[in-house]
Amino acid sequence: MHSRTLRLDAGTLTIDAQSPELLEDRADEVLGGLALVRDDWRPGFATELASWLYSVVPGAENQHGADGSWQVQALCSARGTETPGVEQHPAVRRWTDDATQALAALGGQRAVLERTELKAGAFRVDDVVLVHRELLPRGRTGPMGLYLHRMREAVRRDDGTTDSGWYLGPVAGAVQPHPSDLAFVPALDLLDEYAFIAPALQLPRGCLVLFDDAGIFEVVDADGAERWPRDE
Repeated sequence: MHSRTLRLDAGTLTIDAQSPELLEDRADEVLGGLALVRDDWRPGFATELASWLYSVVPGAENQHGADGSWQVQALCSARGTETPGVEQHPAVRRWTDDATQALAALGGQRAVLERTELKAGAFRVDDVVLVHRELLPRGRTGPMGLYLHRMREAVRRDDGTTDSGWYLGPVAGAVQPHPSDLAFVPALDLLDEYAFIAPALQLPRGCLVLFDDAGIFEVVDADGAERWPRDE
């Protein structure tokens, strides 16, 4: 694991990731954003930066009585715990010191918005995504066998979760699948199996995204215009 540390007036704030390149590229943005809300750090603290949720906890030095050492934590999937998964939002948040997934998503989403020249749509990693049950679990479904379509703006649901407006379905599936074939899945759980969709999740309403083995292959906006320029 690699670390990057921001020195504060009274202590330090550290973020960890598996990739030094990710830390070099995006860690300062996260550290700086968290430092801006330093007065809010307390047990249970969490804040949104870009599409991800982060928390700050006392570091090892703090826990042993010394003041000023703080560790960044990123929200992670609740899979493998007692928390329900498919069709039920995680009731208890889980956090990890490893911010690799969060930093990778941040970089990928910024790159996609820049390349498509589209403004970000509201999306948070604890939102839910509508998924065709054929894709659960992933099994042999490859990137070219599915697509993402943002059918609506993010909207609050009666159960307290937020519907991101995204639908993930098979390319060869029915245009209008039966409701019994659909399930709402927390985005974090979905990214465990379909990590390559993360860069697309801040695209705005109406966008249709197709994938190939290298990642995003095509983006069409709400007006039907191609927004993914081909490399010459």
